[in-house]
Amino acid sequence: MNWSRGKNIIILVLAATNIILLYMCNVVEFKMDDNSKSFNEYLKSQSVYLKADISSQSVPRASLFVSCEYTDEEELKERIKMFDKKNIYNKIKAEKTADELISFLGYKTISCKKDKTVKIDGKGNFNIIYKSVYSGIRLEESYMIVKIRSGTIESVERKWLEPIREGETKIKTISNLTAVVRFIEKQRNNKMEGKLYIDDIKQVYWLDESNRAKSEARFTEDTMVPAWEISYNGGKKEYIEAYVRR
Repeated sequence: MNWSRGKNIIILVLAATNIILLYMCNVVEFKMDDNSKSFNEYLKSQSVYLKADISSQSVPRASLFVSCEYTDEEELKERIKMFDKKNIYNKIKAEKTADELISFLGYKTISCKKDKTVKIDGKGNFNIIYKSVYSGIRLEESYMIVKIRSGTIESVERKWLEPIREGETKIKTISNLTAVVRFIEKQRNNKMEGKLYIDDIKQVYWLDESNRAKSEARFTEDTMVPAWEISYNGGKKEYIEAYVRR
């Protein structure tokens, strides 16, 4: 056998294998010039209008182990009655009362951050919304809503994921620019036609529950991964996992 020829064949096979693996990973990266011309042309060709800030930079991040806290609804109702605060008719008092309530209920942890207060139609009607946050990054689908109606605490809606610890290894992530490209490709592959208006893009921790069996709907611990939350077309949301899968 001609070993020189054999060596060349092996090199060609390895090179072809690398190309195939790169394609399978679907790692799409745009190399933008100073005025982002190539990316802007791509957006235009796809009828996409982008309001969010875009960068080709990315930061390696570890996964996040979390615990899921379930609430006994009947017990929660009784404890809210014990708290018994009324005459809550302005935003400042509503937020102060909500903070006092979640402390009273034992829900005030280091990860619990007030996200926003929403004024509902009518006097003394507010939703005070809290999110779980780790190292400045929001845990998606982890929330608590204190509902005040007619100046009185009506209820607390809670789905809470509490951070436990990071994974041992920080893994390369895709940039939000690449996430936008993957999002557009996903929409077009799903036959989503027409214009896309991308309003915002934020990094979050995300728990993909799409493949969880109904029998596993309640869990005690799980692992969240970094993802890009893309808000588009007036309130719709899509999550693009940020890890570069190999």
